[in-house]
Amino acid sequence: MKYLKIFSLKFYGLFAVIGGLFSLSACTYYVETLESSVGNNYLSDFHYSKMVTQFQDAANVIFKGHSLVNGPSITFDTSKVTKTIILNYGDTLSMFYDGVNRRGVTSATWQGDFYAPGTEILISFENGFLCNGWYYDGTMKITYLDLNEYNQPEYLMETTGSQVINKSTQENYNWNNVYTRTKVLGDSTMKSDDDVWSVSGTVYARNEKGRYYNAIIKDSIYFDNRCEYGITKGRVDIAPVDDDQRTFVYYGEVPKCDVWVTFKRGSRVVTVTKNR
Repeated sequence: MKYLKIFSLKFYGLFAVIGGLFSLSACTYYVETLESSVGNNYLSDFHYSKMVTQFQDAANVIFKGHSLVNGPSITFDTSKVTKTIILNYGDTLSMFYDGVNRRGVTSATWQGDFYAPGTEILISFENGFLCNGWYYDGTMKITYLDLNEYNQPEYLMETTGSQVINKSTQENYNWNNVYTRTKVLGDSTMKSDDDVWSVSGTVYARNEKGRYYNAIIKDSIYFDNRCEYGITKGRVDIAPVDDDQRTFVYYGEVPKCDVWVTFKRGSRVVTVTKNR
């Protein structure tokens, strides 16, 4: 299992009494099917969120004099109506300042003031862009909405045409989302490693087993850049389009930097480790 590792599998009710009647093949199929949707969804949440931060950090380097240690090569052109930032992570898979291994080139374009409300930033992943063991393709649009009533910056994040490919197995999946991202901590500094985001919204995707599903964030997920595995709390409901029964994914009720995530379907509960 490539991105979520099974830690424990618990059966309740009738299954607890007659667990021997639950066949190993059915158990394996159940776990792999759920693992694909839950794992693909977590993986995309993690890496796309990280890439938003990469470009926000690059903009702070260009426009505000921020400095980065062990960052990508940054080139930019702000002389035209459509402005450009290009991040080059090199030809060799290497770890960068946020703890993620990357290789390849990605770019962002926009018009007007990068920091102005209403500015739309279009992020594109070049063919062969690699994060850890996964190739990323497609586009992501980030729109700065403005400060909310609590003086926190809010952004709209929309990913379309996304395809993610496992470098080792060549299995792939598609992932499209519409999220609202609110920076709840860290806006007083230019560094990103103290940022905490509250995220809500929806996903439509095809997992690497070929099943289509919708995901709805029912309890805002918190993405904390101080934590190795990113998501620290929240709940996501995953509903395959060919099945009425949902899978409930629990990252915790209070923010906590740990490796565990639990997902439930019916009476079955699976606890796994995140693997990015």
